[in-house]
Amino acid sequence: MKIARMTKRVAVVVVLVALAAAWVWWSFCGGVSHAEIRDTVREEADSVRNALDSRCDAIERKLDRIESKLDRLIEMATPKLPDGMVPAES
Repeated sequence: MKIARMTKRVAVVVVLVALAAAWVWWSFCGGVSHAEIRDTVREEADSVRNALDSRCDAIERKLDRIESKLDRLIEMATPKLPDGMVPAES
């Protein structure tokens, strides 16, 4: 009876020590904390956001150039009226 009780205590202690050792190993050797994941995600999101902003700015500059060229083409294609004349309203 006394040996069975002692065996149970030893088994419980061995399990607790094993769990503690696993936790320590995971924490220091292989584990990733929530804060590390959050910081990495934020850094990557900022990086992607900055790249996207710069790409959008470049596209916007190109669109502005195209728009100004189209405006000049429309102006060139619009017939000029003689002095004093205005387009007829429809």
